[in-house]
Amino acid sequence: MTARNQPSTSFVAESVRPGAHPPCGCDHDQDALNRRLEAMTERLERTFRRERQFACDASHELCTPLAALRLELEEARLHPDDTDLASLLDRTLSNVGRLQTIVGDLLLLARPDAGTPAEPELMDLAELVRGELSRREDRHEVELRLDPEVMARGVRTQLGRVLGNLLDNAQRYAKSSVRVRVRRRRDIAELTVCDDGEGVARAERDRIFQPFTRLATCRSRSHGGTGLGLAIARDLAEANHGTLRAGPSPTQGACFVLQLPLSPTDPAGASIPIR
Repeated sequence: MTARNQPSTSFVAESVRPGAHPPCGCDHDQDALNRRLEAMTERLERTFRRERQFACDASHELCTPLAALRLELEEARLHPDDTDLASLLDRTLSNVGRLQTIVGDLLLLARPDAGTPAEPELMDLAELVRGELSRREDRHEVELRLDPEVMARGVRTQLGRVLGNLLDNAQRYAKSSVRVRVRRRRDIAELTVCDDGEGVARAERDRIFQPFTRLATCRSRSHGGTGLGLAIARDLAEANHGTLRAGPSPTQGACFVLQLPLSPTDPAGASIPIR
């Protein structure tokens, strides 16, 4: 071995000497990696728990109308002469309709963009509200405060579904009236739907958007609904680059706030095309 090679051999031997600590901080890197793996495992476990709970809740929601349907039909089969056929068919159709609604909501929640592809378009939120209300027959009066030319860009059918779900929720829990407001807030187009019902506790204002949530307050699902409407509404809002949150209402009930990027208009009020 030449003298020229000796320093290199000495360096290698010294660098791997037993008991020596690597100069590269490998122990620290390994600890950090272990922490990241533990955090990832914990997140996965939480996800699996949510998925199992969702499957359990979905099964329960589907089984309830199915059980009622089966009971009605079995009773009619046992006592055909005592069965009011028209009434039986009405109840059967009602349960089938509920099943269709739940299944449709589950599919939409799984894939908010499912169905016929639609291009985002520029729309006036006040016109969106008027159009949605014209198709409804609501129990409580709806008070409107709609600023003109509040323009937002999105898929009309999806934002219409968001508004429809919020109106359904408000009508379900309102005591006497519902308020809808459209306005600008700096560079935000804001649509709010408020009711004068029991409201939502601060600690539950985010949880209420989880599927099949059961609140401890009077806004429980004993009032009807599938328990999926608000979850779908938030997903569709986010799919259109917006946000949806819950807060207190000026009338002591609940208020749901949809915020979307405000699309610009010229001084005359005409919308500026967005490419």
